[in-house]
Amino acid sequence: MTHGIDSDLNLFDFFHEDVRNAKRNLGARLSNDSTLYLSQLLTERARADRHTPAESTLAELLGRAVTSPPTDQAQVYRELGDRSLYVAGYFRDHLGHALVGADYYAAMGSSAYLRVHDVMARFFSGAMASVFHELGEQFETCVTILDHIRCTHEAHPDMMERWLKAWVERGDEQAASRLRERGLLLPKPAGDA
Repeated sequence: MTHGIDSDLNLFDFFHEDVRNAKRNLGARLSNDSTLYLSQLLTERARADRHTPAESTLAELLGRAVTSPPTDQAQVYRELGDRSLYVAGYFRDHLGHALVGADYYAAMGSSAYLRVHDVMARFFSGAMASVFHELGEQFETCVTILDHIRCTHEAHPDMMERWLKAWVERGDEQAASRLRERGLLLPKPAGDA
C-alpha cells in the first residue's frame, strides 16, 4: 500500500504514524520515547538541507568519536548510530552487495547507541540515556521497523520477488512473513518441528 503525505500533516506526523503502524503490525515493543526518536530520525533523513558530517564511512565516524571530548562524543556516536540504523533499515537489500554487510551496520549502530547512553549517563545526568540504551539493545527491532516502513512505501511490482530473494538468500523472516500473508506456502524454518 502506498500513500502520500497529507498536506494537513507535517513530515514528522507522517513518519510518526508510519512508525506506530509498523510497531503495531510487527508486534514490536518499543517505548514511546524511542518511537518518537525513530520518527524524528526519519524526518531528519528526509530533509535535503540536513547537515552531514564530513566523514563518509562508519569507521571514520568511530575514529572521530573515540578521540573527541565527551561533549562531542555523544553527538558523533549518535550520528554513527543513526546512520547505521537508517542504512540497515532502509537499504538492507543493497547491503548484500556491499563490501560490509548488515551485521557490520548492526554491530556499529548498536554499540554506538550504547556509547551515547554511557556518555549521557556519565556526563549529562542521564538525559535521554534510556532512549539510547533501548535503541542499542533493540537495534535489530528498529531496523525491522524501518524496513517495514520502506516496504509499505514501495510500489514496485516485483516486491514478492524481492521478498522471496531476501528469504532465500538471508533467511529473512520478515520477508517470509510478508510472502505467507500473500498466500505463498513456504517451508517452515529450520529448527521448527
